[in-house]
Amino acid sequence: MPYLKYSNILFSNILNLNVICLLTCIYCLARLRNGMVYKMYHGTFEKTICKILTKGFYPSKCGMLGQGVYLSRDLEEKVVIRVKVNVGKVKTTDCQDHPLQKTWHDEGYDSAWVPPNCGMVKSGLEETCVWDPNQWQLIRFDLILGPFSHAPSRFLLKKFKGN
Repeated sequence: MPYLKYSNILFSNILNLNVICLLTCIYCLARLRNGMVYKMYHGTFEKTICKILTKGFYPSKCGMLGQGVYLSRDLEEKVVIRVKVNVGKVKTTDCQDHPLQKTWHDEGYDSAWVPPNCGMVKSGLEETCVWDPNQWQLIRFDLILGPFSHAPSRFLLKKFKGN
C-alpha cells in the first residue's frame, strides 16, 4: 500500500534552467514524533520516478542502514525528489560495522544518519534512513530534473504530460 497520495501534476520552466517541477503533493500523513525538520532529497533514476509518482514510496528491505527510505541533504543525483521530513529520534552511524548499523530502529530510533566523509558512503556525502514514511510530515514535494543543458527526457514528458 502506498504511503503518499498524489495530485496536480504540473510542468513549468523555472529560471530558464530547464528545471521541471512535476508534482505538487496533497498529503495526509500523521503520527509525527518530535525531531528536527530538514529539507532532504531522494535521488533516483527516471524510470523509478514513474513508480514513485504512481504508487508512492516504499521502504527498501535492506541497505547500508537496514530497512527504510533513504534520503540525503545533499543534492547530487540527476533526478531528485525534494521533501521536508521530521526525522524524529536520530542515531548517528559513523563507521562501518557500527553496533546499531542495521538495528537502530529496534533501539527506539526513528532515523539513522551517516555523517559526511566518515568512510561509509563512497561519495563522501551524508545519508539518512527514515524507518517509517508514515512518521513524515511532508511540507512540500517537488520532483526536480536539472539543471540540464538539454531538454527533459521524452520519456518523462510523454509519461506525465496531460495527467
